[in-house]
Amino acid sequence: MAVLSRRWRRLPGLLQRLVIDAREFEPAALRAGGHARTKRAMERVAGAVESLLPGDRAIERLRLDAYLLRDESYTVRRVVERLNDAVDSGKVAAGGLELVFRATGGGGAPDQDQPSKRQARRLARLLAAAASPSLLPSVAELSLVNLRFTSPALASLLGRCTGLEELGMYQSDAGFGAVLDVGHARLRRLAVHAVDEAMYKKLRVSSAPRLERVVVANWFCRYAPVSFGHVPCLRELHLKNKAVYYQEP
Repeated sequence: MAVLSRRWRRLPGLLQRLVIDAREFEPAALRAGGHARTKRAMERVAGAVESLLPGDRAIERLRLDAYLLRDESYTVRRVVERLNDAVDSGKVAAGGLELVFRATGGGGAPDQDQPSKRQARRLARLLAAAASPSLLPSVAELSLVNLRFTSPALASLLGRCTGLEELGMYQSDAGFGAVLDVGHARLRRLAVHAVDEAMYKKLRVSSAPRLERVVVANWFCRYAPVSFGHVPCLRELHLKNKAVYYQEP
């Protein structure tokens, strides 16, 4: 990794878009899944961010797909601090960040079942404490996977991402019966997967003047899954109801 980083150090500055995905950094030598595998992957991601971002030219788009570890946030903090440096110094163009945060389960593997309250709480605290004032406004795309926030924490996080163009909530929520309010001036695409009373009572899009596409998947609750305010550019609405024939609605 270190040799390749030195050898190709000038390459990122020649690219319009750079993708750093933790899933591609999982060590092949660790056959079993679990915490050791995801932790090693995130250590490598932190090293890649530190070695690849310094350069003479700004990267137009940087996509970072990161695991949130179950027992510590130091590695994720390292990544956030390097992103701070990259945005503040202009090494990543303004509005050029695409961030994906994935919870890991009790064994360290990506959790496909229950959203994680602990990892959502740690992420919210970390971004509140460590993110520079210019970091979250530079996030154009944000995806949250298997995370359960409190309503105030999620509202604060989304409210600071003022430049959002795309938002994805995948098995991520703000607790039982919450109403998810979305209203971003630049938002074009919105996807919310798993909408039921255990996650959201309703998705409410108050004002999104550029919004073009909305996907609400796995809807199964007693309420209309989404309501709209000012969305003059909306062209596509995809609703998926997971109820079977004898269930409501």
